[in-house]
Amino acid sequence: MESKGITANEYEVYVADSPWPDTISGTTLTDAINGNLHRLVSSAGIRGSYISIVGYRAEYKPGILGGKGGVDVAITLRRDPKTGYSAAYVAHAWIYASADDLDEHYDLTDKQFSAALQEATAYDDPDAFVSDVATSDIFGVSEDELPALAAELRPIWRYAHLSVNEIVQHTGLSQTDFAARFAIPLRTLQGWISGSRECPPYVRLLLAKQCGL
Repeated sequence: MESKGITANEYEVYVADSPWPDTISGTTLTDAINGNLHRLVSSAGIRGSYISIVGYRAEYKPGILGGKGGVDVAITLRRDPKTGYSAAYVAHAWIYASADDLDEHYDLTDKQFSAALQEATAYDDPDAFVSDVATSDIFGVSEDELPALAAELRPIWRYAHLSVNEIVQHTGLSQTDFAARFAIPLRTLQGWISGSRECPPYVRLLLAKQCGL
C-alpha cells in the first residue's frame, strides 16, 4: 500500500521446512503482523485447522534465525479438542527484523480512538480507512508519524467490523453460556447474532476487548 505519504515496508518471514522465506508488508512491523497473522501461523508450520487466533506477543530474540536474531511472534491459537489437538496452542513465527522495528508506536487519545472507530464503520476497505483517516484533521500528525499511526488504526477498523457472532465463536462458548457469562438476556444475544436487533457499537467493542480480541 502506498497512499498519501504512507509507504509499506516489507519484512521477510522464516518458513518452516522451506529454504525460501515469505514476505509480509505494512507501514510498520506491528502493522505487518496485524495484517498477516494467518500467514504467520502457516509459516510456523502449523498443520491442521484451528478455530481462531486468540492473540499474539512480538518480542525481539537475539538467538533465533541461526543466531542472527529476529522478532519472535508467539501466536496463541484456539483449537477444537475434538480434532485431537490441545484446546490452546502457541505457534512461533520468526521475522527477520530488529528490536528497533518494534519500537514504532503512536499513542491515541481516547477522543481520537472514539473518532477513528466511528469513521471506520463507513469503510469496507481497511487500507482505504487507514490512508484517509491517518491524514485527516482528527490527528494532524507529521509525515514521520504516519507509519506508526497507521499501525494503530488497522485494529480499530477490525473492532468496528467485528460481528457479535464472531465474538461468540472466538470464545468457544455456546450462545447460552456466553449470555450467562456477560449477563446478557439470551433473546437479546440471539437477536444480535441473527441481525433482528442491532448491537450498539460500544457494546461490541467492550465484548471484543473482554474476550481478548
